Amino acid sequence: MGEQPAVRAGVRRWWLIAGGVLTAIVVGFFVAALSLNAAIATTGIIVCGGLYLALVLSAVAIRSPRARGVAMAVAMILLAVSSLGLLIVLAAAESASGA
Repeated sequence: MGEQPAVRAGVRRWWLIAGGVLTAIVVGFFVAALSLNAAIATTGIIVCGGLYLALVLSAVAIRSPRARGVAMAVAMILLAVSSLGLLIVLAAAESASGA
C-alpha cells in the first residue's frame, strides 16, 4: 500500500475532499435512517465523524508526506469499511424486525 502514488505524494487536499464527500454521503444515509434504528444510525454518525476527524488530524499533524499518506489512506479505508459494515447491520436489523 505504501508504494501507491497517492500515498507517496501525500496531497492532503485530495484526501480531505474525498473523505469529506464520503462522510457527507454516509452521514446523510444514517440521518435518514434515524427513524428506522436510532442506535445503529447514531453509532454510524459518530464513527464516521470520528474517522473524518482522524483524517483531518492526520493531514495537520503528520509532517512526513509518506507517513501522512499512509495514515490518511488507512483512515479512508476504515471510514469506508466501517460505514459499509454499519449500513449492512442496519439493513439486517430492519429486515429481521419485519419492517
